[in-house]
Amino acid sequence: MEPRTYRYLMAASVFAMSAAIACGSSSNQPIVSITAVLAFSALIRYSRKTVKAPLSDERLVMINEKASSRALSFSVLSLAALGYTLIYLGASDQRYADYGYAFTYAACRVLILQTTLFYYYKSRYGG
Repeated sequence: MEPRTYRYLMAASVFAMSAAIACGSSSNQPIVSITAVLAFSALIRYSRKTVKAPLSDERLVMINEKASSRALSFSVLSLAALGYTLIYLGASDQRYADYGYAFTYAACRVLILQTTLFYYYKSRYGG
């Protein structure tokens, strides 16, 4: 299969999977959504193995890694800033403080997960 054909197949699969998930969600049948995710994920995985040419080069992988790192940093900083703001506003209403603590704990959990995965992949692939 050519890379261009694979990209079209992947886009069509994502749209079909989204439609199936929406249909399953609107009819309150989660089994339809789960089945759609599993089936289309298997289709995409199988079709990727049939592609003969490389799908990306090293530059794109490095750009993607940098973009992911920046997005994660921005998300964590946003969660922490929102959490601290809500904790500060919690002096007037306790509900704000509760939400603020939840956001700051979420930011801490994301940082712990990032650190754990960093050391795992560093030990697995060397570096």
